[in-house]
Amino acid sequence: MKIKINTSKSYDMIINNSFNTLLENIKCVAKGRKIVLISDYALNSLYTSEVIDILKNDYDVYLYVLPVRSEKAKRIDWYEKIVEFITSKNLTRLDTIISFGGGTVSDIGGFVAATYMRGVSHIILPSTIVADIDASCGGKTSVNLSGYKNIIGVFYQPSLVYINTSLLKTLPQREINSGLGEAVKYAFLSSSIDSNFVNKENFNVESNDFSAFIYKCLVYKKAIVEKDEFDTGERALLNLGHTIGHAIESLSNFSISHGECVALGLKEIIDISKAYYGFSTDKQKEMLSLLSSSGLPLEHRYRKDEIISALLHDKKSFGEGVKFVLLKDIGKPEIVFLSSDEIKKYYK
Repeated sequence: MKIKINTSKSYDMIINNSFNTLLENIKCVAKGRKIVLISDYALNSLYTSEVIDILKNDYDVYLYVLPVRSEKAKRIDWYEKIVEFITSKNLTRLDTIISFGGGTVSDIGGFVAATYMRGVSHIILPSTIVADIDASCGGKTSVNLSGYKNIIGVFYQPSLVYINTSLLKTLPQREINSGLGEAVKYAFLSSSIDSNFVNKENFNVESNDFSAFIYKCLVYKKAIVEKDEFDTGERALLNLGHTIGHAIESLSNFSISHGECVALGLKEIIDISKAYYGFSTDKQKEMLSLLSSSGLPLEHRYRKDEIISALLHDKKSFGEGVKFVLLKDIGKPEIVFLSSDEIKKYYK
């Protein structure tokens, strides 16, 4: 399957169950001789040798392995180390950076690609569910600073995204849970996403239907990204559950996975939406039933005043308030600005 993303720089997203067409797709976009492959230590032990073997006859491949995972990899000091490594290999603007891993790898790898010599080609090989259905599409790149998630970054579209679904079979349960949290978000955003699929009992990354599920999520995201590439309007819908989720993620020092934090954020958003729109308790229960079907934990230990403080430092805040994505109903999200006083009123 292939999806073409038509943004300021158009690119293809390939969905396959192997790497059998990887080289031919890379040849279409990687014009220089050198490639730096950025990955993390866990993925390196499983798959990087396979990718290097595919590329080594046509490119000079240099591997950089991040010795840390998750959000701990998205720090300025790691960014600096990667750039120093790339510089030591004398990459030019014709050469290519490949981010091979989850969303944290593509975030920092994309930021490196966007800023090294003011921009080199960036290819993403996502290896997690979150990266497949969300992080790999849309060109957001970033690093964290002082506990604030994604506070430094730029929009920089990749040249190619190649999704190999066979990589998902080795994911640990925590990563599957994280992917499930992001998947549930799509079920709340669009009625075109089958809510039965995000039920914990049906969420099977090795099923024949999983590629079709990835495709549907990306088609939904493609439509929004193409309308609002630089996140000034409708693209904010994709932040459903993320605003509070990011606050919880930061407060936990990233000990709770991204997708689990999105689910926790969704739980809070359902409560805020009920207070804001005044819909029935039955409607609230319907929403909570869909969320609970994921089997993800929906309780956390952080006080609401702690979360509100973190919210007001989020990049989605505007002075004395925050832009939220609320839910009128399942499949009916709405972007709403709440002042700090309104947050305290509805978030109680």
